[in-house]
Amino acid sequence: MTILAIDTSFDDTSVAVTEKSQILSNVISSQVKDHAEFGGVVPFLAQRLHKERIDAVIEMALKEAGKEWKDMNAIAVTYGPGLAPALEVGIQKAQELGELHGKPVYKVNHMLGHMASCFTEQAPLYPLLSLLVSGGHSELIFARSFGDVTVIGQTLDDALGEAYDKVARMLGLGYPGGKIVADLAAVGNPDAYDLPIPMLRSGDLNLSYSGLKNAVRLLILEQEPLDDAKKADIAASFERVAQASVLKKVEKALEMYPEVQQLALGGGVAANKHLRAILEKACTERGVTLLIPPTMSLCTDNAAMIGVAAWFGIEAGQQPVTEKIDRIPYLTVEDPL
Repeated sequence: MTILAIDTSFDDTSVAVTEKSQILSNVISSQVKDHAEFGGVVPFLAQRLHKERIDAVIEMALKEAGKEWKDMNAIAVTYGPGLAPALEVGIQKAQELGELHGKPVYKVNHMLGHMASCFTEQAPLYPLLSLLVSGGHSELIFARSFGDVTVIGQTLDDALGEAYDKVARMLGLGYPGGKIVADLAAVGNPDAYDLPIPMLRSGDLNLSYSGLKNAVRLLILEQEPLDDAKKADIAASFERVAQASVLKKVEKALEMYPEVQQLALGGGVAANKHLRAILEKACTERGVTLLIPPTMSLCTDNAAMIGVAAWFGIEAGQQPVTEKIDRIPYLTVEDPL
């Protein structure tokens, strides 16, 4: 099955062509430079830029895949969760194209897309665990199949990626902050400062980063004025404890679900090399395979993962949209589509 997939969930306009789990094209038009001066994404600026760019991105995706509309079997589109004004652009375009070309339209949960980004080169073995960490979400998922998933742990406040961005802002490092903080942490001393590991003794699989962000804020005030060495040490200390919290939850989940053979790591923070390394070690020690997106572009928001997720969903029995979508819901990964 060949699918044209659209993702406008946040600040990237992306269109891809996929065939089953194979990616034929994956075009991403980034808005990072447009939002950088504001220190974050401005919702209605994002919407306007999506509208301006989406037709050209669709054309590019078809051209790169060497396909025409007659070759498409279906259209897939991110339905949520995400930024509502941005999501509306992709959803409306998918429905317009579906009517114009007579193609069925499938709506895809964005978080299941991040999980599917791990399955483009290696098939999933169920049941499995999935850790999804991005700017808006931190979730641990137990998947019995692609269509039967349960959130077993999630952020109670701020997501891991959002915490990276806020620490970058506090350190005056710019936006987006995830990679900047990670690169700075790589040259700092992770044991320089004694920061608290979030949710260490909570007894559950949930995550929280608001307390850690506040601890970093107080540390910065205590250490001012900051030179480059201090900034690197603060970044490294933050990353150590932020990821230690994730690691503890993953280890606990693997103990709770001994039948699991794979851990799928998806989302923007999945690009973090240190996080990959500590999870790889934990998985190897337990005989579990760590699945990661094969390219960095599949970690961030992209349409290819939406196309692959749509195919897995269709294989699991998902039906196409039968009526006009005129409302953007707040979704969790468990919400049926």
